[in-house]
Amino acid sequence: MNPAIIIGRPEALKTRGELRLLKGEVGPAEEDLRSSISLACIIGSKVSELRATMSLARLLASKNRPAEGRAMLAEIYSCSLRASTPSI
Repeated sequence: MNPAIIIGRPEALKTRGELRLLKGEVGPAEEDLRSSISLACIIGSKVSELRATMSLARLLASKNRPAEGRAMLAEIYSCSLRASTPSI
């Protein structure tokens, strides 16, 4: 597969998930968002991973599962802090 296509795929999956959510297709929306997160992790795109995780966290909160979304966001945040903290 073309690398340029792979790089844009997480964002495309996130967008499709958000559109499905607007149409009331909660299950497929959640699958798209989780796929977006997984692919973003594989290709190392922290921005795409964070954006998709934020969307998934909102979806989970609407399904009375906010703790799951918060845990996912906390993991990304803690990884980000570790990466930006200089070693002493």
